[in-house]
Amino acid sequence: MIKTKADLNYYLAEDLKRIGRKMPWWKWLTFSETYRLYSYLRNLRYLEYYQNNRRWYNLPCYVYRMLQHRRMSLKYVMQVQPGSLGAGCKLLHPGYLRVTPGARIGKNCTIAPNVMLGKKQPGIERTDGGIVDVDRGELPLLIGDNCYIGTGVTILAPLTIGNNVTIGANSLVVDDVPDNCMVSGVPAKVVKRFE
Repeated sequence: MIKTKADLNYYLAEDLKRIGRKMPWWKWLTFSETYRLYSYLRNLRYLEYYQNNRRWYNLPCYVYRMLQHRRMSLKYVMQVQPGSLGAGCKLLHPGYLRVTPGARIGKNCTIAPNVMLGKKQPGIERTDGGIVDVDRGELPLLIGDNCYIGTGVTILAPLTIGNNVTIGANSLVVDDVPDNCMVSGVPAKVVKRFE
């Protein structure tokens, strides 16, 4: 959650580390798609900061960042809600990406294109039968740290994915996934465990 300027600077620095170079202007100059993704993430971080700090003097910045987010979301065909990506998340290529509201993705995760993080049904229910209430802080979709989500993956909430998980291309994840493993298939099953 980005609430202070220090949080904002931390998130921006972690995102910049994942690019691999310290000069994003060089990537802009060479028309790199990495720079477009970095600018999308940078705008998303600023939008989250201004969304969490709504004061009258921040209103023009918030409106500008919101309009930029809508424009970039349509241009790059990616819809990510503010507050859903952890620090250092890396988007590999522009292309279809949909992250449902209420999802939380951990830090240092890598997401390939054509990924859908959605819901199983309109009224999200947990496995114990209770209704998930996003306003009370209950998140229907939790993805741990250091995960890799391959191309064409569909993840349907409510579920929890552990840390250090690799999800193979074109997989359908509908059940919880433990830590340190690789899953693949339709529906996704554990195919390998890491030590």
